[in-house]
Amino acid sequence: MMSEESANMLTKPLKRVEEGNGESGENGHIRKKLKSVEQTGDERKHPKRKVVLLLAYSGKGYYGMQGVSAAGQVVSLKLWMIEDVMEKINSNLPPQIRVLGLKRVTGGFNSKNSCDARTYSYMLPTVAFSPKDYDTKNSAAFRLEPETLQRVNRLFGSYKGTHNFHNFTSQKAARDPSARRYITEMSCGEPFVRGGAEFAEITVRGQSFMMHQIRKMIGLVIAVVKGYSGDEVLKRSWGEEKVDVPKAPGLGLVLEKVHFDRYNKRFGGDGLHECLEWTEEEQAILAFKEEHIYPSIVVTECQEGSMANWMATLPIHDFEATATGAQDKDREQVGDRSANEKYCMFMRHRYNGCLELLLEHISHESYQIKARECPVCTDEVCLHGREVPSPGFGLERTLQLPKRTHPVVERLLSQKEDMAVLISRFQEYLEMEDVRYYVMSSVRENVGRVMDKSKGAVMPIYQNNVFTLLSNINMPSQESELTNYLVKQEAKHEDWKAAKLKEHKRAFERLWLGFLKYKLPSSMYKKVLVILHDSILPHISNPTLMIDFLTAAYDVGGAISLLALNGMFVLIHQHNLDYPDFYKKLYSLLEPSVFHVKYRARFFHLANLFLSSTHLPVYLVAAFAKRLSRLALTAPPASLLMVLPFICNLIRRHPACRVLIHRPSAADEACVDPYLMEEEDPSQCHALESSLWELQTLQKHYHPDVAKAAMAINKPLSQQEDDISELLELSTYELMERDLKQKQSKTVPLEFDPATQLLQGSVGVLGLNFSLE
Repeated sequence: MMSEESANMLTKPLKRVEEGNGESGENGHIRKKLKSVEQTGDERKHPKRKVVLLLAYSGKGYYGMQGVSAAGQVVSLKLWMIEDVMEKINSNLPPQIRVLGLKRVTGGFNSKNSCDARTYSYMLPTVAFSPKDYDTKNSAAFRLEPETLQRVNRLFGSYKGTHNFHNFTSQKAARDPSARRYITEMSCGEPFVRGGAEFAEITVRGQSFMMHQIRKMIGLVIAVVKGYSGDEVLKRSWGEEKVDVPKAPGLGLVLEKVHFDRYNKRFGGDGLHECLEWTEEEQAILAFKEEHIYPSIVVTECQEGSMANWMATLPIHDFEATATGAQDKDREQVGDRSANEKYCMFMRHRYNGCLELLLEHISHESYQIKARECPVCTDEVCLHGREVPSPGFGLERTLQLPKRTHPVVERLLSQKEDMAVLISRFQEYLEMEDVRYYVMSSVRENVGRVMDKSKGAVMPIYQNNVFTLLSNINMPSQESELTNYLVKQEAKHEDWKAAKLKEHKRAFERLWLGFLKYKLPSSMYKKVLVILHDSILPHISNPTLMIDFLTAAYDVGGAISLLALNGMFVLIHQHNLDYPDFYKKLYSLLEPSVFHVKYRARFFHLANLFLSSTHLPVYLVAAFAKRLSRLALTAPPASLLMVLPFICNLIRRHPACRVLIHRPSAADEACVDPYLMEEEDPSQCHALESSLWELQTLQKHYHPDVAKAAMAINKPLSQQEDDISELLELSTYELMERDLKQKQSKTVPLEFDPATQLLQGSVGVLGLNFSLE
């Protein structure tokens, strides 16, 4: 709450100047001018009065007042009562900050000290109350059951009354009297749907609240409902020992109302002052919430998933770690604790709090902080996986790694900024077998949840972060290579999946297939296709499952389509994929632009590979030869010197295509070419009914090398294929350089003397070589 003292701080520096410098010199002149202003008629016309302002603001993007939103904040100050003062104040404020009301109060009123109680609301998606094993990628489809709502309200009802909330804030000792707070009401309302997801609003009224108290009260109830702890943890949290209480996100917290019951009872009916109730402003308050607060909460939650990201951190909290022998159930399980054990549990609680702060710093807006905190946080998270269990907790406590790596992954896969540098620092941990295994599982779960929430829409920043992390994963090829573990096992456990190569490959396959089933940014298809053959396919048990991704990549066009066809070709030849439309798709890529793109060499290299089989049907080979011949009519010389041998090689592999060259019925006859250039299906283009008359036309090409290459069809083709590897990357510049450097076998006359008469005597050129004798 902003009190009168806070509002008047703006005037304090000026007073210090007056007190320190008196009235001499320039400062004295300033003071005299101020006094003259105070004595003007404007001051008497608009006197300064003590008032309270009703403020509403959206907390997103602002700091201060605990960073929450407010629909009924109240501040007290002295204000000149000029005309239309509220409108003039609002004209200088952004639309997400509004003054909704103004009332006169007594001179001694203080908005902070006169407050009897405050009412807050907390809007959250109901998926927060789902079981802990619920798949949060389907959070929009979750609906809160009436029985669960009843249990939630029963737990919130436990907070009513006076309790010691030292575990629900920071830097408060258990026996500090100020940690005792009185709660009069706390409940969760009926769920409602906004933005396609179900939300609910929690209302809590109390005499006063400490920093983070409400968020931790809600966070602990969520943890209990989800099954991370039992109901008894609430009573235990009010005891003297420390309990690890999670803090819910601050997004949905809204200050609804500030109550001044004692003031209203004393001064509200004296005839001079008004009751501090805002009944007339309720419509304006509701309109502001609908326009600025609720949309901000819903849109931010749906886009960023702050609640889902926070729920992913719940496994790192150890709700039972600080339990003492005070409870009978705990006595039966672990017995009385020694002073050393209690100290260890206290330090673990402090450690978890520190770790939570480090995780928050990974998402800090300052790059320097992120770059410094990420390695520290990762070291702490991974090293925590080595910890030895406390007595009585069992072997499962040694394997803290799964739940510890999850929150790190959540923050590395940011949806707002590129985390490539931080991910590169995380790579060294991916070399450890157990870390790599649990990270793959966490990434797969994260991708499913985030992409389903966005309904499959392209998220360039997020998907680029995911790809950066995935491309840093190096998979072992043999079981014997699984030797580098973060968590050292004294005895090999048969059920530990992180120690089995089969489980690693299964997690790797599910990870990549889960990532590639969504639409990617256009630039990312090429990145994936480049590493597909060497880094992905060898570690997938059924590579043919990649056909959906390759089909989607082909539709992108350009070089990506070619790379996608290369992937399909590998699946066809090495994994027996049945894909009958393969050559039809390759045929459709033969366009005039193919001779001018920068990937021309790779295209014809792969096309030569795709058409290398001698078992292809003759109509298919004829269609490719004919289409290339037609495109050659407008191709540049450098491309023709590569395409013409390419066509001849196709005819060599398939002698039945020689009919395209030697067709007696077409000699010396003018006829219409039956070939259909616009037909996309090679089986319907009638290539076998045509001829390669284009090659005969190119025999008269202006470039002598092209004309010479085209004349190869005039003679019987040899069995030996032409090597086109050196011609694939031939450029016009190289072609010209080759001609300029070529040595002439004969001398070429560069100059001659014109003859003006039959013989010019013995001096002229003719006279030296000819005579009449």
